[in-house]
Amino acid sequence: MEILVCVKRVPDTEENEIRLNSAGNDIERDDLVYSVNEWDNYAVEEAIQIIDRVGGCVTVVTVGNEEAEEVLRREMAMGAEKGILLKDAAFESCDGKGIATILAGLVKKGKYDLILTGAQADDGAAQVGGMLAAMLDLPYASLVNKIEVQDNKLKVGREIEGGNQEMNEIELPCVLSIQTGINEPR
Repeated sequence: MEILVCVKRVPDTEENEIRLNSAGNDIERDDLVYSVNEWDNYAVEEAIQIIDRVGGCVTVVTVGNEEAEEVLRREMAMGAEKGILLKDAAFESCDGKGIATILAGLVKKGKYDLILTGAQADDGAAQVGGMLAAMLDLPYASLVNKIEVQDNKLKVGREIEGGNQEMNEIELPCVLSIQTGINEPR
């Protein structure tokens, strides 16, 4: 199974005092400490656990500048086999739709059975996974907290209102947004 996991470099909220910039339209980014988005770590760990059970390859991808390469190295240290950094100065001001469009272009060039994202980003709006699936015309499930591989489909558990779990089958290839707590990241 070929799994692509989309990861993001975000300001570490535990290590930084977050302040608005003077224009009031973004955070002050000078001297921030960055880390991998928490939800993305769970997605990478889940991909690695799936590969341990059924075989295949985990590739991590991030959109950013040269500094985002540290995110890829960290995820590869967890066990991902390949890392892809998509960088261009034009990407720096992209919103969620722009990031999803960039990622869709990469996915169309490859052959992935499963694409994972975190359910949301520390600095985002939980939108990239759903938009990516729509752009690729692939089945999608969000808030996934359990995955069972069954031939050419998956059985996925989703967190629904009240903390209950709903189980559904979904055909491969597909896009899943992973919820925290699905596993224990390394």
